[in-house]
Amino acid sequence: MRQKLTLITLLMLLTGTATACDPDIFYLFRQDARDALDSLNKYNPGQISFRKAVLLHNLAFHKDQNARKEAEKMFDSLASDGMDNNLVRAFTGSLKMIQVSQSRKSSKIFKSLSPFRSSPRDDARKGFRMITEALESDPDNEVLRTLRATAAVESAEHLPEMFSTARDDLNWLEAHLDPGDTAVTFFTLINQAIYYCKYWQEKGGLKNLEMARQYIARARDFACLPSYKTWVETWEKRIADAAQNARK
Repeated sequence: MRQKLTLITLLMLLTGTATACDPDIFYLFRQDARDALDSLNKYNPGQISFRKAVLLHNLAFHKDQNARKEAEKMFDSLASDGMDNNLVRAFTGSLKMIQVSQSRKSSKIFKSLSPFRSSPRDDARKGFRMITEALESDPDNEVLRTLRATAAVESAEHLPEMFSTARDDLNWLEAHLDPGDTAVTFFTLINQAIYYCKYWQEKGGLKNLEMARQYIARARDFACLPSYKTWVETWEKRIADAAQNARK
């Protein structure tokens, strides 16, 4: 599901500045996602749609709990209405994976409070299976591959087995990069940076932090939206702080 190379993007590439992009909803986050959602709600208030559900999912990625709950209801409604396709299942699964990374309570506490309720880690693993099943039926789908890679990187600190999935998906995405797909390129590069920053203590030490620094520098070249630039700045600081602490 590659974006078409627009005339503006082509001109930017020819001049050596690949920073113009018009991402699909799958790649809109933070205020960019909020603005797109407000626009949809303005013209179709109260309407349930896949586009709205995706934007709510993307807002939930940055800890908007109200957006997460609304996205869950909307995806459930879409599935109940017969829209049980790969993307609906995958985004529903992603919400489950994202939730574990944002939970402040351990699975032990959750289970002690409610022995009949599954833990956040159990829900996250279920979500992972949902994305994987969707991807297995469409392995060349960049949206699904990026979604699983992003969710795996985000949840890996709580589910260490996700590191290997993130590594496989990011390798696949990097091997299939098209410079014209600015948003896909950005997400691949920044997820690589986050992966190496989170994984540096497991293997490779400072070498992994150097890889993180190189990837975040490359991601900056493709940060064509305000939310992307904010994301880069956040992780530039985290990577720099991790390197400084590692040298103490």
